[in-house]
Amino acid sequence: METSPPRIRFTSTLAFRFSIFFLMGILIIFIIAFYLTFNYTYQILISEAQKDASHITDLTITRIENILKPVQQIPITLSQSLEVPDPNYQDIITICRDVVIQNPLVYGSCLAFEPHLFNPHDYWYGAYQFETKHGIRQKILGSPEYDYFNLDWYRLPKLLLKPVWTEPYYDVGGGDTMMCTFSVPFYSIHEGGRRFTGVLTLDISLSSLMTLVQSVRMYQSGFALLVSRKGKILNVPDSVRFNPDILQIAKERGNPQTIDAKKR
Repeated sequence: METSPPRIRFTSTLAFRFSIFFLMGILIIFIIAFYLTFNYTYQILISEAQKDASHITDLTITRIENILKPVQQIPITLSQSLEVPDPNYQDIITICRDVVIQNPLVYGSCLAFEPHLFNPHDYWYGAYQFETKHGIRQKILGSPEYDYFNLDWYRLPKLLLKPVWTEPYYDVGGGDTMMCTFSVPFYSIHEGGRRFTGVLTLDISLSSLMTLVQSVRMYQSGFALLVSRKGKILNVPDSVRFNPDILQIAKERGNPQTIDAKKR
């Protein structure tokens, strides 16, 4: 008489296989659902983070502009007051000194002249007042070693005939610190017309701007950068090289969005 154990073993084996296939199908569906949910959530978080960063950036820009605009207006107003037949340059120098003393953002100020226009015997003459550890100091700028006629803070406003901000630079022989300079050309009345006479400047120490920008926090590991028009990073975290070019960093890290933003 024949028995049926083989059929039972076959049935059990088939049921086991169906169970495995069923569990694998559920696992695959779970993995796909988890991936889609994770990706969707990740995109939402990235979008919200970008919105928050953009909002913080706008607020910081507004804050910096509100600080810098009054500073810019000072040399513009003073330069206009010099367009009189007999300007009192010493009064302007005194006012600039007071601005350096009273405004913690301003590191220094210079009233620099074209050759022989302040004094017929002086080829260079730049009355510069600036901060030191021991208070405000004044020095007269101008020499073969410090030929300010060829420096951006003097050359650009003379060339463009309008106020300009310089790129960040280390002012060797002048303020001897990292700074950006706001330079305004000024004119004098000469034979019934206006003659370019020199440049009036206010220097902003980068350390002052760093304090402001470094107060901005982007979550736990983020930080804010202040970038010049030419892409130079002005405030530098410890993990970044000093004064690097943000375009070069973007190329090294393969970040096309940063490259496009810098080009705009």
